[in-house]
Amino acid sequence: MSIEELVKKPSILASVVSSLVELENVGNSSELRLELAQRLEAVETEASKTRAAFIRNQEAQNFNANREAWGIPGFSEELVEIDDFKKGFLWRFRAHTTSWSHNQYADEWFYTSLEARSVTRYEF
Repeated sequence: MSIEELVKKPSILASVVSSLVELENVGNSSELRLELAQRLEAVETEASKTRAAFIRNQEAQNFNANREAWGIPGFSEELVEIDDFKKGFLWRFRAHTTSWSHNQYADEWFYTSLEARSVTRYEF
């Protein structure tokens, strides 16, 4: 799948989030994180089950194997990596100058993705 298609792919979270406020508050509530993980498991797809496992136990192997299925593109120059996540949710977004080859796509993804609703740290 091309980077353009991956940027447009919806987050697996779209199937379980009932309010954007949930994602905005997920960093402050372990109960909410676990509730979202349970909702993901109830969807019973491989992508939803692996994302629920990532929320419970943030493992690099799980992230690397499933990120695209979750709607998290693998940008060149490592623009969004596992270190940008805390407790299974994106907590930091690192914006780059236009000299990076996928910066335009990363910005588009950040501004339109549900994943970005959980960000608490924006770096330029």
